[in-house]
Amino acid sequence: MSPKREEKEEEEEEEKLRSKRRGGGEGLGQAKVQGGPVVIPFENLFLRPATQPAEGDIIVTDNDPREIAKCIWAVMF
Repeated sequence: MSPKREEKEEEEEEEKLRSKRRGGGEGLGQAKVQGGPVVIPFENLFLRPATQPAEGDIIVTDNDPREIAKCIWAVMF
């Protein structure tokens, strides 16, 4: 598949998702973090200290909610 066609299909898919969100009610599709990042301490979430180098606090940046929502909507529809 050509890159332009792939990009067009991706844009069409995103528009479908936006359209479904608009019809779903007030506030849907408006994931926002203001003044971020939001930090969720590892110990508060898992109720234990981090023991592995890969374990650490969860950091949610301004763009993360949008990316998470795209993934969820892609699976749902």
